Amino acid sequence: MTTSFDTAAHPRVPTGISAGGQFATKPRTESGVQLTHAAIQVRIDASFPVPQANNLDAIASVPEIVAAGANTPSGVAAALGMADREGAYYGDAAGYLGLVEVEPGAPVKSYQLTDAGRALAEADPVSRAALMTAVIDEVPQVRALRSGDQQGVLDRLGADDGLGSTTAVRRLDTFRSWDRMTASPFELTDAVAAAADVAHANLGAAIQVSVSEVEQARRKNLERPVTYCGSCFLQLPASGSCDTCD
Repeated sequence: MTTSFDTAAHPRVPTGISAGGQFATKPRTESGVQLTHAAIQVRIDASFPVPQANNLDAIASVPEIVAAGANTPSGVAAALGMADREGAYYGDAAGYLGLVEVEPGAPVKSYQLTDAGRALAEADPVSRAALMTAVIDEVPQVRALRSGDQQGVLDRLGADDGLGSTTAVRRLDTFRSWDRMTASPFELTDAVAAAADVAHANLGAAIQVSVSEVEQARRKNLERPVTYCGSCFLQLPASGSCDTCD
């Protein structure tokens, strides 16, 4: 889905009904937050896994981390001060929210910024928190939770996304955490600023992690022996099976 936001105050009121008409609107009572960018395109990218990344403040730092060059999951993890596997969770969560995408043709999994991610990377903490709130307002699962449909979210995580009951509950916790964190603009701003401070402190080492990872992958690709099909004599792909003959 794609939604435009302008510089008017953006209160946390879901706009429209999500696909399938299952998510009702539910106004929020707290004050709106001014967006400082002319527009941001919110696009939920379901090609990424259902998120398992509860700390929205850390997700908000991912675009800046990627822009600086720590653009692999392990680089994201190093910048956020997390275990390597969590770097993939948080990088992919940013992808799910339409802030980053996978860089095509990279020797290892690497992220690159979308336009929305670029806006976040360039924003100060107040603007970054406001933009994250605008993004989370458009997440279908969060909108459903705000309408009181928690069981419906669990059911759809199982039926539509193929998750087991235990995994679905964990993913539900992520959406509930995002909803809680965007309930208070001031607290979210403080958390976003603190996460950015952590990322800034770790950024130099994190960039080196990503650079080293990419270089190692490139060397392995160069060192891989070239093999050819015995029938058509075309170079074989990494699978070892000829796409023409097999």
